[in-house]
Amino acid sequence: MPKSKLADEPPPPPLKPDEARTRAIFIRDNIKIVEKLRDEGASFDTMKEAASEFANNYPHLFIMVSSNDGYDKQTLETMMIMIDKMANTTISQHDASVKVGEHLMKKHISKS
Repeated sequence: MPKSKLADEPPPPPLKPDEARTRAIFIRDNIKIVEKLRDEGASFDTMKEAASEFANNYPHLFIMVSSNDGYDKQTLETMMIMIDKMANTTISQHDASVKVGEHLMKKHISKS
């Protein structure tokens, strides 16, 4: 059975603390921009233009935040907290990934 393309790709390189800090600030700032525009009734294209680097670098996150259907803010906040902890060197990228996975597992298992 052939492996999927994702299985063949190497994991991303570890984030250095300053990279994690910069990434967290960038993501939070852009989420605020997109949410504000979304709440004002802006079009998808307007939101994409206002946060083009965010939309290009984090397309799934951009689509999620720009959606009128809403999104799971608690899961996103959990992910952001893990990036903050990586920036403060209080957790490794691997351990942060495990924590987010545990959060998602608890959330989805409790729904079943």
